[in-house]
Amino acid sequence: MNQFGQFSKQALAKGLQLFRSGDLAKAVQWLDTVPDTQLINASGRQEIAGAFYDYAKVLLQKMALDQSLSYLRKSLAHDTSNQLVQKRVSLLTQLIERRSSVVDRLDLSEFAARLEIGGARSRYFNEGDFLEYASEQGLISPKKQTLPDLGCPCEVYFLGKYHPWQPGHKWTRAIRHFKNQEVSGIEDALAALVSDYLYKKTNVLQFADYIVPVPPDPAKYVRRGNFAPNDHLANLLSQLFAVPMATALLRHNVGISTREADVTQKLGMYELDDKHKKILNGRGILLLEDVATSGGTIVACIKKCAEVRPSSIHVVILGETIGGV
Repeated sequence: MNQFGQFSKQALAKGLQLFRSGDLAKAVQWLDTVPDTQLINASGRQEIAGAFYDYAKVLLQKMALDQSLSYLRKSLAHDTSNQLVQKRVSLLTQLIERRSSVVDRLDLSEFAARLEIGGARSRYFNEGDFLEYASEQGLISPKKQTLPDLGCPCEVYFLGKYHPWQPGHKWTRAIRHFKNQEVSGIEDALAALVSDYLYKKTNVLQFADYIVPVPPDPAKYVRRGNFAPNDHLANLLSQLFAVPMATALLRHNVGISTREADVTQKLGMYELDDKHKKILNGRGILLLEDVATSGGTIVACIKKCAEVRPSSIHVVILGETIGGV
């Protein structure tokens, strides 16, 4: 019997059967025993690559970065031309290297200073305690909302409340500082907090394949010196999650501000560019928005993303406007 013996054939069949039925952990156990051989047909190799890729995302959610990287590489070995997996291998390799170094690492005292929430207590001086500290200081008050009838799972996460008439409100002030580029390095503190929250309190990262920022109002973009807050934050989160950023959404200048537009007009403002439609098909999308006022913008963007039939849509919004504008 050749090296791809009877046991390997059985293990392959069992592993793929379990993968198709949704039992990912057991599927990977069986598929790990199958040698990498060209005797597996192209279809089988694609499925094995998919199983290893999905398992890598599960491990990423658990912050098992080295193991996640190992399974990304296994996936790539079976599907060498997969550009998404190639990019994620590169991003995760860089993330692991950064986490092993103390150079430029954001500590909690600096985190507190940039967000202007007071001195950090000694018991929080551990990397990755940003969420606990921010919650205790009353900076954020996360909540989740599920949106039905989109053809795929859709969950929206709000990090905190945005009070336009209370400039001294801690979270409102932090968001404004970020949007207006008023505090150096505040984007790193926000990215650290969002990262900590999604790793610890959600399962978003085991589904997300691309981070898609909501594009800015063209007039505001120019007024801010060609600065797009969501793009900037998405880029930082891409590095912390090892999830590629895709500037897939376009916003048309229709001569009316987002705030003044009704739901129908907002749907006409946004579209997915042709280059990304194929890339996002069947993939998990993580939408990123800084502030939601009426909710019309994010609903329009969700509906546009749903048109390409993604596997899931998750949304992270820094601030939910309270009390009108």
